[in-house]
Amino acid sequence: MGCLNGLWPRIDDVAFVTALIDDVAKKRRVDPKRIYATGISNGGMISHFLGAKLSTKLAAIAPVAGSLAEPLVPTFEPTAPVSVLMLFGTDDRFVPYGGGEVHPPGMRPRGRVIAIEQAARLWT
Repeated sequence: MGCLNGLWPRIDDVAFVTALIDDVAKKRRVDPKRIYATGISNGGMISHFLGAKLSTKLAAIAPVAGSLAEPLVPTFEPTAPVSVLMLFGTDDRFVPYGGGEVHPPGMRPRGRVIAIEQAARLWT
């Protein structure tokens, strides 16, 4: 299953991004050693997810204000090296630096993330 958070189990994020990369590579010259994923907040979380699940296709990821989702940790086993640049603030009110529930004010909880230091240890 390639769904990041289990909320939409019929959506396979990994298959979608793989198909997107393959389709662009058919139409344009693509250096396979220069394919990257980045995003902010939820986008940062999915860049971690894609880096772990598509480590043979991605050269690097750069999550911004989005840690590694807790549900990914038990199956976190990238099969190839991935360069990682993580950008976070310790006072982030939405995605807690020390891990825990992602809960923007006035919205429903968005799941749980691990602490930034733990995410860095997993990647190294």
